[in-house]
Amino acid sequence: MINFKKNLNNEKVIDVEAIENMITEFSSRKPPFAVLQFKYNNVDKQLSIVVTFYYDKRNVIRFKTPASQELIQAAIDFMQSDSTENLMNYLNSGNLGEVITKDDRSYLFKDFLTNDCNGEKKPNWINGNGQEFICFDFSLNRNLKVSFCLPKNVRLLSALKKAGLPYDVKTLTLTSQSKEEPQNA
Repeated sequence: MINFKKNLNNEKVIDVEAIENMITEFSSRKPPFAVLQFKYNNVDKQLSIVVTFYYDKRNVIRFKTPASQELIQAAIDFMQSDSTENLMNYLNSGNLGEVITKDDRSYLFKDFLTNDCNGEKKPNWINGNGQEFICFDFSLNRNLKVSFCLPKNVRLLSALKKAGLPYDVKTLTLTSQSKEEPQNA
C-alpha cells in the first residue's frame, strides 16, 4: 500500500507541509531506500518533485510538491548527503523560489548525464496514450537515487549520443557501439 502524505497540491506554490513531513519521516525512521523523481503536469503547467521512501513492499511513503530551482537543488543535496540539513536550510531561508511552470526535466537529465553520478538505463515505458518514455536511474548515494522517465524524442536521444550513448536515428532506439572483433593470426 502506498501511503500519501499531504502531497497533492494543484496550486503553484511550494507545499511546505509536504517538505516538513518528509523531513520528519526521514529523521524518525530512516528509509532503507529512497527515490527522487521529477514530474511535469501538462494540465497545471508545473514541474513537481516526488520523493518516495521504501521501507518494504507494503510500506511506501510518497511526498509530492511543486518544484522551484531552489527546492530541486536542496532535494538533490538531500539525496547526495543522506541528511535533512539542506532541506531544513531551504525551508528556513525565506526564499522558496518560484514554481517552475515549464517542463525542464530534459535539462535536469542532461545535467545528470554530464555529472559523475552512476547512471543506469532502465526499460522504456509506454503510457496509456502510446507515448514512449526513456527511463534512467542515477545513484547519488548507496540507497538513494534520482529517476527520470522522459518522452522519447530526437532532442533527448541527441543528448544521449553526446554523452556517448549512440542511437539509431530512423528507429529512435539506443544502439550498442560496434567493436571490431580481433582478427585471428
